[in-house]
Amino acid sequence: MEPWWKWVLFYVLIGTSTLVFSQETLYYNGRIYTSDSIHPSAGYFLVSNGMIRETGEKFPEARLSEITDKINLQGMTVMPGIVDSHIHFIDGSLGMLQISLAGVADSSGLKSSIDATSGQLIDGYYVARDLGFSALSGVISPREFLDRILPDTPVIIFLRSGHAAVANSAGLRKLGFTHRTVIEDGTIGKDGNGEPNGWLLEAAAMEGLKRVGEKYSGETIEKAIETGQRLALSYGITTLGDNTFNPYHMKIYQSLERQGDLKIKMWTRSFGRIPQTTSLMKPMGVKKLGFIGPENNFSRVHWHLIKLFEDMSLSVPPGVTGAVEPGGKVYLTKDEIKQYLILHPEDKFAFHVQGEKGLWNILNAMEELGPRNADRRHVIDHAGYSTETQIKAIRDLGSSVTILASQNFDYPSLARQYSQTQSDFKEVEMLDARLKYEVARGALTSDFPYGMDTSFVDYPDVDGMNPFRNMAVTVTGRLPGGQVIRGFEQNTLTAEEAALAYTTNGAYVLGEEEHLGKISQGYQADFIVLDQDVFSKDPMELYRCKVERTYSDGELVYARDTTLLPERGFRIRKISPYDYTLSPAIGYDPTVGFFAGGAAFLYPLQVPANYADLQVMATFRGKVYLQAAYIRYGIIRNADLKIPFTYSSLPQFYYGEGDTTDAGSFTEIYSDRYTFRPEFRYTIADHWKASVFSDFRSRVEKKSVDEEGNPAELQFPDESRLGLGISLEVDTRDNPGSTKLGFFGSVGFEQVAGLLSVTPSAGLLWGELRYFHYIYTSKFVVAGRLSAGTSFGTPGYLSRYTLGGADRLRGYYSNRFRGNQFYSAQAEFRFPIYRWFSGVCFLDVGDIGDGRLDQVLLSYGGGVRFSINDNVTLRLDYGRGKDQSGLFFTFGEAF
Repeated sequence: MEPWWKWVLFYVLIGTSTLVFSQETLYYNGRIYTSDSIHPSAGYFLVSNGMIRETGEKFPEARLSEITDKINLQGMTVMPGIVDSHIHFIDGSLGMLQISLAGVADSSGLKSSIDATSGQLIDGYYVARDLGFSALSGVISPREFLDRILPDTPVIIFLRSGHAAVANSAGLRKLGFTHRTVIEDGTIGKDGNGEPNGWLLEAAAMEGLKRVGEKYSGETIEKAIETGQRLALSYGITTLGDNTFNPYHMKIYQSLERQGDLKIKMWTRSFGRIPQTTSLMKPMGVKKLGFIGPENNFSRVHWHLIKLFEDMSLSVPPGVTGAVEPGGKVYLTKDEIKQYLILHPEDKFAFHVQGEKGLWNILNAMEELGPRNADRRHVIDHAGYSTETQIKAIRDLGSSVTILASQNFDYPSLARQYSQTQSDFKEVEMLDARLKYEVARGALTSDFPYGMDTSFVDYPDVDGMNPFRNMAVTVTGRLPGGQVIRGFEQNTLTAEEAALAYTTNGAYVLGEEEHLGKISQGYQADFIVLDQDVFSKDPMELYRCKVERTYSDGELVYARDTTLLPERGFRIRKISPYDYTLSPAIGYDPTVGFFAGGAAFLYPLQVPANYADLQVMATFRGKVYLQAAYIRYGIIRNADLKIPFTYSSLPQFYYGEGDTTDAGSFTEIYSDRYTFRPEFRYTIADHWKASVFSDFRSRVEKKSVDEEGNPAELQFPDESRLGLGISLEVDTRDNPGSTKLGFFGSVGFEQVAGLLSVTPSAGLLWGELRYFHYIYTSKFVVAGRLSAGTSFGTPGYLSRYTLGGADRLRGYYSNRFRGNQFYSAQAEFRFPIYRWFSGVCFLDVGDIGDGRLDQVLLSYGGGVRFSINDNVTLRLDYGRGKDQSGLFFTFGEAF
């Protein structure tokens, strides 16, 4: 420890100057560890506008008078801010609000603890953490056990590893887990009757964590972030690689950063198993076109990569015998991993992997991709049980690796567990921090609140987030009580190496090694002041090291002597769980000419929630097109409600009926047209949905003119029709908005009847198949669609099928061909052009009429796409038919 008088003097010197963010401040006369391999130490550094502007051994006396703010460090130890590149920050922060069951040893103690804390609910849920498997020993059905204690309150308890949870009946209902629920890569335990018994294992536990997180209010999340941030800053953590997986959490981070409350830099991850998290998180921030919406600081809150879970945890579940491989069940094959990487050719991935088998799948997939991997720096999280050959492969493939330092506490218990199984276990290949550090620039991380399964409970004073405790066990190879971790002696790091692994190597994992993790010229001014020199004393002192000051971008954000900082809590306010896109729209259709307008899209960041969009466009002649849609996701379990509406006064060209119409002979019809089609969609199985819908259409004709512009007789009587229908669809597409791979099929039937006319009723039967596949990389896609329909009875003008326009038989004008039955076949080749621009070549064929379909109508052409984000694309197509050609500009792909 430093002499007390140094701290008194230090407090006096910085007590006023650091309360205000200074433009230029000199920190000198200190023991400064820079994490810079070229200049590992310094005597001073100069901070200006949140950046390190200069470092050196001794600041020139002649220049001291030029500096207004000077901090004499009085020999104190300074190091860069901690970069924890793998943490579950919101999970851990919520855990600080939740109930800890860490000390519970058996089922009797568990009952007593729940009874004593039953009133400590969060948003109506009883949620607890840190329970060990031993507390459930002998409990056959956790659901029944918990039902006897709290029958009416939703209960969910997460076990210490984070890879298992238990819940009562009310909790299972609230989370939506039933006997029909299937969770990929996870297990929902069942009793003898096939009903859930309360056990949630692996991905099922993580899905439970996600679902209960969605039940929390925004205010609760903010309170958790405030609590977690206070603790993290007290540990000198200035940047986090956060496994939040939740777009709403990212928006909260952004909102807190804009109002000045978020003092930690956040590099967030989306979840590969739920592609919508990536399509929302990736474009969030500066609004789409760069000038609409709030300005977010991407240097402080940034989407980083996509997370996938390759296998289970290192710990051996209780009661398991026989041959057990480290890492347990492997979830993803090599080919599945390759497919993920190909489908996201510009994005980086992180893989949770603990076993040798799963790691080979990842490495072999990357190697086989070769240049298609595009030098992306993927992250291998943990690689707990791995060989030297594999770590070298991580390096050679340009990837990075995180070291789960907190898991070192469990080394003796893990070795003991595996010694009791029949696995081919080599202790030397487990948790080798030195190998990962020396070969692949391994970064120390906490994985807080997960990572420690067993021994952690014996050391309640060792906080899993605390980097200095994690550094201590990695440097000393000893537990806090001094006990040697047998077998770990050759895997340790020096204190300097551990500090570098928690700073610049952490920045390397985040792809920010040129900006973060060093006290060096041009780097962000993130640094901390320690209460002792941990690099020259007994490394066991790392267990007792404390942070005196934490600075982020040169701003003092934590002081152990809190009198130097004003008490200031978060300004808790409700943050809407939605994001939006606003876009101007300029379009063209040969039947109406140019039109202009705008579009707005409102996206939910969690479910249940609402989606809405609105597009308004007008021609220069004052004709209007309006399209709107509302979707309620999760209106009931596994079901959504969709309500689309359109209104159009745009003119239509009417050429007649059938497939032999003349391009030069038409009537231009002006009418007001309305459609309203509410639909109830129910998920019946993975990829399968069924729906029931109603379909209201109405048309009021205003006037007609011939091809010369002369008034013509009105063509059709006004019409209003109501339909009722059902449909079934299967959808395996990777992303419905920007599809690279997969299949979509649907079939439907609708019965329509006239309301205000004498038109008789009719039945409509239709179906379509779509297929997508990439070629070599997902930037090149072949797409095809087959569709067909037939009518029974007389469907009327509004319900007859049409070919031509922007979607089918492009090149022919809208409404060119009409009939009671049709077929259409389309093929496209999609390819990249530059950045957000891509191109397409297409060929469309089909026929339509009231009788035999014996013609082959053909059109072909090409187009350009502009991707606003993964959910919104602008499309410009030019097509040519036999006697017509057309240019079409609109939203979305043709299919």
